[in-house]
Amino acid sequence: MQETYINPNQFREYLTNRIRKTLPYVQLTQGFVNLCWLIAFWIVVPYADKNTCPGPIYLFSKIAPYIHIFLAGWNISSIPIGYRLAKKARNDPNPQNRRPPKWLFSIWRFYHVVSFFLWLYGLTALLNIRRCANSTLALMAVTYVVLPVILATIWICSVACWPRGRDGAPQARPNRQSYEMVGQTV
Repeated sequence: MQETYINPNQFREYLTNRIRKTLPYVQLTQGFVNLCWLIAFWIVVPYADKNTCPGPIYLFSKIAPYIHIFLAGWNISSIPIGYRLAKKARNDPNPQNRRPPKWLFSIWRFYHVVSFFLWLYGLTALLNIRRCANSTLALMAVTYVVLPVILATIWICSVACWPRGRDGAPQARPNRQSYEMVGQTV
């Protein structure tokens, strides 16, 4: 029986190409989601009263729009940056320079850490929801906290139900590039 192995350099290049192709769509989607939350906060927050919804949930409603402006701005501005970096990488003959720069991954990490801490603050703000249980601000805060959990659960279930090969690895539809990049016989 012949063993197959994955050449790390070819696999890295394959992943870099996949990231380069899908990144603008991911950023556009994240930017759209941030703009939707920003619009929702702009609609709901003016009707929130500090006396009826005091404490962390009111502060959450005041902080979240500014954070979503930053997040949406980063997503929208990173699309031309990504295209410029991809064009520069395609024209570079050195394969080491074809990877996205490390500062880009640092900014992505910062983006996701900020998103997570905003979600975490929304979760802690829900601990004082009893005082404003019947307001639209409380409903939006609950939606803000519960929706990512529901979407993550759906994603995990869909990945778990993805067809598997004999070795247990996820089995994608084969295409010409996957044969060229991944499997090589020893």
